[in-house]
Amino acid sequence: MNRKHLLTNLVKVRDRELKGHSADLREQSGKLSQVQAIDKQITATASETLATPNRLRDLGALGAIKLDCAKRTKQISEQVRVLSTKVSRSRKRADQAREARAEFYRQLDAERERSLEAESEHFFAWKNGKPER
Repeated sequence: MNRKHLLTNLVKVRDRELKGHSADLREQSGKLSQVQAIDKQITATASETLATPNRLRDLGALGAIKLDCAKRTKQISEQVRVLSTKVSRSRKRADQAREARAEFYRQLDAERERSLEAESEHFFAWKNGKPER
C-alpha cells in the first residue's frame, strides 16, 4: 500500500471511531435525560402524595426510586463525561488525519506543478534553441 491509500484508510478508521463514540455519547445522554425526567416525575408525585393523606404510604417507595435515580444519574453522568472526552479526542485525531491527507495532496499538487513547469521550460528551451526554417 502506498501512502495515499494509508492516509485514506486512516481517515476512514478515525471517522468510524468518531461516529462510534458520538453514537455512544448520544445514547448515554438520552439515558441520562430519561433518568432525569423520571426523577422529576417522582419529585412531582411525592409532592402530590404529601397533599393526599391516604397516599403517604407510597412515600417510601418513591424515596427508594428517587435514590435509585440519583445513583443512576451519577453513573450515567460519569459515563457521559468519559465519552465526551473520547469524542473530543476522536474528533481531534480525525481532524489530524484529514489534515495529514490534505497536506499529502498539497505536496502531490506541488510536485505535479513543479514537474509541469520543468517540462514547459524544457519544451521552450528546446523550441527556442532549434533553428527556424
